[in-house]
Amino acid sequence: MKSFIFVFLLLAQVAFSQVIHKIYFDRFSHYDVDDWTTYAFSNAITSIDIGEENIYFGTTHGGILRYNFFSDEWLSPQTTSNGLYSNKINYVVYDDLSDQLYAVTQKGVQVFNKGFQYWKAAIRDLPARQNPEYTNQNRNATRLPEFSRPDVSSWPSLIPKGHFELMLDGLIYDPDNDEYNITDRVVDRWYKLWFGTNGTGIGKADLDMQELQFIKQSLSAIYPRDVFIKGKAAWIGGTSFRQKERGIVRWDFEEGTWNYFRSGIGYKIFSDEISVVEGIDSLVFFGTEQGLLQFNTKRGTWLSLQKAFPLKNDVIFDLFTLNNILYIASDNGAYKYDPVSQVMQSISKKFLQHINITKIAGTKKSVCLASDRGIFEYNASTDKTSLLSSRAAIADNFIDAVGVNHDTLWYAGQNGIGFYDIKNDKWQSFPATNFQLNTKINDIAFTDWSVWFATNIGVLKYDIDRDYWYLYTTKDGLADNRVYNIDVNGDDLWLSTFGGITIFKWYREGRFE
Repeated sequence: MKSFIFVFLLLAQVAFSQVIHKIYFDRFSHYDVDDWTTYAFSNAITSIDIGEENIYFGTTHGGILRYNFFSDEWLSPQTTSNGLYSNKINYVVYDDLSDQLYAVTQKGVQVFNKGFQYWKAAIRDLPARQNPEYTNQNRNATRLPEFSRPDVSSWPSLIPKGHFELMLDGLIYDPDNDEYNITDRVVDRWYKLWFGTNGTGIGKADLDMQELQFIKQSLSAIYPRDVFIKGKAAWIGGTSFRQKERGIVRWDFEEGTWNYFRSGIGYKIFSDEISVVEGIDSLVFFGTEQGLLQFNTKRGTWLSLQKAFPLKNDVIFDLFTLNNILYIASDNGAYKYDPVSQVMQSISKKFLQHINITKIAGTKKSVCLASDRGIFEYNASTDKTSLLSSRAAIADNFIDAVGVNHDTLWYAGQNGIGFYDIKNDKWQSFPATNFQLNTKINDIAFTDWSVWFATNIGVLKYDIDRDYWYLYTTKDGLADNRVYNIDVNGDDLWLSTFGGITIFKWYREGRFE
């Protein structure tokens, strides 16, 4: 593919003002029930209640977790994406008389409409929990009644799995020797004791076998920054907000298991602050604020590339793979890393040394590097770097994001959005002044008919055929309007937001925003 030469539209050719449309419809009639699903930190349990089919767990950050007894599986969480006022649940109550689920948040009381599958404001007082408190002084006298909430002193001796410890006073010590408390508990119809903790997940005890397991059904305590999907598993990295529950997440969404990897606890991980995740074959790479991490999924081993010459301890902003070579955008220039030879090299010290490289995109032969000084093109076959020239209606400096889709290069920065149709030699630009889009664009992704922009005020979609812009926000179903990265997985968009991972089923036949 020929080199990109940036010749932007002249001022006289600038397009007319673009209108960004926002929600104007009723979201619950416009979107299907499962169009928006959010996963966030849900290991701190506030309350538990049992319904006819499910057991419900209120959480501090992740809405309501649901486990179905009959299918023996975890259902998708109920969150603000489904209409809850807040993902911080103070209290969850199931009313067996009306067969309705109630949720209490600081913003009010809601009830779940089972017929239409959405949450609405409750018009009656919160019903009382029917499950009794229970204390049995003679621990061997009787079985614990179903639906009871027995005090810890009434529990039989339980044998925890996985190096957890449960003390007689109810204190819990996890495998890292961190201390937690029990927050709520209830016995189900099958003589299983369920209890919540203030950070290490859910406890489930078989009272007949006296076996206890701890279940994590959520992200670690992070603000997600990026997702890398490989087969039926997703690797998720972000910045931590609770020190004990931090870590890199591996979610096997086929098996329904969540595993965490955190620094200082048996792994060669020097940082939990992850900005980007990428992979090559069996290797998964994590860009941090102190360098690069590598995980071998076949061997289960970690390798620190923190001090690899010349990367040193650079802040990494983006990773990109081309022909099995990893390209690295950092605050000190750009690098390429060959995982086979384990050789890392700086790309063009002449142009890029000490320059913040924020994003990388690529064609079959070259990569484009976004920076404050403009967009650079690195040709891998010739090992040459050049600054893409500009005679512009909008300046091409201060670029925050770039993306390549087939024969089209898109970019976004302080001055607006633009693209170049290489095949047809057609340019178009959307200046920020005409756009009225006063926000930073963090990422660019593509589906068949649309270009998607992750911004600090939501997800912006450009429908190319309709020349139509739409901004998705929390009113549509986003967990948070601060969106860092967009990963396309078939008909799903995995959106890394400040409030969690929101999975958006973007394509429904006949639906237009």
